[in-house]
Amino acid sequence: MTALPTELHDLPLQEKRGLLDLLWSDIKTSPGYVPPSWHETVVTQRVAEYRSGKVQAFDFGPLEAEADFRASPRLSNLTINPSLNP
Repeated sequence: MTALPTELHDLPLQEKRGLLDLLWSDIKTSPGYVPPSWHETVVTQRVAEYRSGKVQAFDFGPLEAEADFRASPRLSNLTINPSLNP
């Protein structure tokens, strides 16, 4: 893999996270994408922990709204897959 271009390296952390969110949304809906085999094991374990009361659910909605990368002027018009852009 090559080094990160300076334009990306110099972005604030919030904008880098926003780019990761956009890339992941595009990757997971791409034809041919297959999740790693360990995903099912982890999800099954976490659901079992939730159902047993060992862990509680947490609503990330307020945090996501507060950290919404689209608030950044440099990323406000950026989309990878228009169907994923709210």
